[in-house]
Amino acid sequence: DKQVIDAVASEQDVSKHGTGNAVEEKAASAPKQILKTSSTISNPPGLTDAEITDKFRNYLLYGNVNEALDWATDNNLWGHALFLASKVDRRSHANVMMKFANKLSLNDPLQTLYQLMSGRQPSSVTSVQDERWGDWRPHLSMVLSNTSQKPELDRKSITTLGDSLFNRGDLYAAHFCYLMAQLGFGRYQESATQETTLQQHLPKLVLLGSSHYKSFNDFATNEAIMMTEIYEYACSLNDDKFSLVEFQPYKYMLATRLLDYGYNLRSLMYFEQIALHIQADPSKYESSFINKIYEFADRLKYYDPVLERSMDDQQQPVDGNLNNSQLANFEEQKWLQDLRSIAVQHKVECSAGGQIAETQSQIDQQFVELNKQFNELNMQYNSLGNVEQTPTFYNPETLQQQQQQQ
Repeated sequence: DKQVIDAVASEQDVSKHGTGNAVEEKAASAPKQILKTSSTISNPPGLTDAEITDKFRNYLLYGNVNEALDWATDNNLWGHALFLASKVDRRSHANVMMKFANKLSLNDPLQTLYQLMSGRQPSSVTSVQDERWGDWRPHLSMVLSNTSQKPELDRKSITTLGDSLFNRGDLYAAHFCYLMAQLGFGRYQESATQETTLQQHLPKLVLLGSSHYKSFNDFATNEAIMMTEIYEYACSLNDDKFSLVEFQPYKYMLATRLLDYGYNLRSLMYFEQIALHIQADPSKYESSFINKIYEFADRLKYYDPVLERSMDDQQQPVDGNLNNSQLANFEEQKWLQDLRSIAVQHKVECSAGGQIAETQSQIDQQFVELNKQFNELNMQYNSLGNVEQTPTFYNPETLQQQQQQQ
């Protein structure tokens, strides 16, 4: 064996002393020394990649598979280690995979990817609460760019990442994660806290850029409303039917604020946009809200440049004012006409529903009275039947009690 001869030659060069018997004894023990060193894994300094691979090969020449795997993992021969372990058994493969993952730093985005592909929630989504963990964006990018076979796991991981960022005080980052997780918008609730939101599954998004755990005046700022409006507009460019039903009351609030500052035309434009969202699906809106939008829009319709131009072209009377008949001749915008029809229809349905409910309550009351009378008749019939079937004895006290009950 070449290795044995090399070992013997090296011993001869080093010692330069001793008898032939000593040399023969060392030569005989050389194979044992080689096998013995195979059990102790070390990484001598200065080894090249070729030498490391040769030693990995030599381990396998002697059938030392486990030692070969340990040598490969300790010297970054991950390709050989993963391939060999996958052909040995599942335990060896899992062990090599674990060693490979542990070689990476905990805040490495690759850790996030490998943990997600293993069907586990990445540890980074909860650890980013500590600012020393580093930038959260590469971890989110790993999840978004490499979706797993479990969409619910991806969504939960992104949502948990948003919760961790919110607890860290990074509101904008948290809301961005919620948007990436495609969480729906909800309504503001005064009793909402971080604990109740998690326990009662309350909405995490109401207005972008503002925490709905604050008081309403501090929460519903113009900046937050406009920020959410920009998001709604951006989504509508991709989907014409996109609409945030819960957001329309805040647009109404912003329109009234603009009206207070004298921006009549801008306020009218907001009411027009709200009306278009209502027309898309009127069943999602309360009749009181629809009536408010129509009332304000009907009052502000004369600030519409199209209608204002028509009024200017109209021949003015002597006193400079238009009477009601002349105002009625102007054709309104189609969106306002449709909104009026929806408002009238809702009013009719509400009144009809009230009448139906009132009629139903009357019918229910009549049934209650009939059942009461029927029960009284049954009691009288049963008492008569008992008198006929069973003889009774005269008892003055019992007779007096029956008379008092009657």
